[in-house]
Amino acid sequence: MWRVNVMALTLCCQLSLRHFPREGGRIVNVSSMSGHRVPPTGGFYAPTKFAVRAVTDALRAELKSIGSPVQVACVSPGFVDTPLLDQYFRGREEVLQKTRESMTMLAPEDVAAAIMTILEAPTHVEIGDILMRSSDQRM
Repeated sequence: MWRVNVMALTLCCQLSLRHFPREGGRIVNVSSMSGHRVPPTGGFYAPTKFAVRAVTDALRAELKSIGSPVQVACVSPGFVDTPLLDQYFRGREEVLQKTRESMTMLAPEDVAAAIMTILEAPTHVEIGDILMRSSDQRM
C-alpha cells in the first residue's frame, strides 16, 4: 500500500515536472478523508493518505520557494462507490450494505468533477485542497 499510495505518487510527481511548459501547469494528487482523520478501521490506509497530503504540501512549498509556476493540489474524497470500497469493508459486508442504504455515496464522476475544477481554474487562482464527501456521510 505504501508503494502504490505514496512512492508511486511521489515518483509520478517528480517525473511529470520535467514535462511542464515554462508557463507552469498543475499536479493534482488524490488523498482521502482518511488522510484528515483516522477511522476506526482501515489499518495502514489512513497513514498512507496522510503521507499523500504531506508530499503534496511539501512539493507545493518547494516549487513556490524556487519561483515555479507549477501548482500542486490535493483532492480528498470520502466514500466513493468503487471496488476499493468493497475491499475496505471486506468481512463487514452487512456494514457496507447499511452504509449504502443510509447515504448516497460519491461517484467516481464526482471526484473527476472536483479535479476538473482545479484544472480549469484561471492560472491566477490556486486551489490547494478540496475535501469532499456525500452530504449525508458522517465524519
